[in-house]
Amino acid sequence: MPSPFAATTAFWIACFAFAPALAAAGAPGGAHEEQLQTCAHLARDHANDAVTIANAVLADAAAGAEVEIRALACLGIAQAARGEPAKATASAERALRLIDAHPLLDGEAAYALGQVGGVFQTAGQPQRAAKLYQRAYELTRRDGSPR
Repeated sequence: MPSPFAATTAFWIACFAFAPALAAAGAPGGAHEEQLQTCAHLARDHANDAVTIANAVLADAAAGAEVEIRALACLGIAQAARGEPAKATASAERALRLIDAHPLLDGEAAYALGQVGGVFQTAGQPQRAAKLYQRAYELTRRDGSPR
């Protein structure tokens, strides 16, 4: 029987692998959509480039909560990949505060929670990640979201 950690790892890998496709399917990236997709693509293997992109998106004060959450998730993954778990955790916590403070559709909130959970998991905090994955799962069950 696979361990709970293996199951959450598999869940996160699936979420992160398909993040660009899911984002293109309807997440409100607006003018930053291409940057957000590029950031997600580069976050693990080209973390320095991803940090630069995420910070550029975060510099736009008018980008909106959804864009900021996605940029923070990318930033957190890249920071964890660079061996900066404290910075990654701070980015994830900032994103989580935004998720909790801004009304999002359940499907969007679930997607964002999965992204932030992935940051916690990559930063070595699988228990915190699992709690967010559970919240995301409950939201998708509630509204039948494909995300």
